[in-house]
Amino acid sequence: MNTQLMKIEDSKAPDALIKAFEDQDSEVRWSAIIALGIHTDSKATTDALLKALEHQDSEVRLSAILALGIHTDSKAATAALVKALKHKDSEVRRSAIVALGNHKDSKAAANALIKALDHKDSEVRWYAANALSNHTAFNKGDIK
Repeated sequence: MNTQLMKIEDSKAPDALIKAFEDQDSEVRWSAIIALGIHTDSKATTDALLKALEHQDSEVRLSAILALGIHTDSKAATAALVKALKHKDSEVRRSAIVALGNHKDSKAAANALIKALDHKDSEVRWYAANALSNHTAFNKGDIK
């Protein structure tokens, strides 16, 4: 893992990290995405991570989901993950379910997971059921 990219904290870091999404080295690409997810939480970051969901490299797409899953207090990240449930790549959809499971206090995440129980992909349904079993908002009865 490229630890230098993971440690960037400069105010110009988001732009540099977004530019690194297109690096020739796949390790640099996914490290940049994870670093962006760890160090920043803004609309620009969420927009960049959403764009990364369409990247040709599957590792970039999955790293973007992981990065969005880190922002458990971010409504924008939750919304992006809910949107990712409609992605054409089944692995992105399943990873989005897992990431939404990390948003344990989010009613929006719990509602998306409940809706995913009816998804046509059986693995998505399985992951949704598993994520709900540990979901705080669902277990408190806040979701109807």
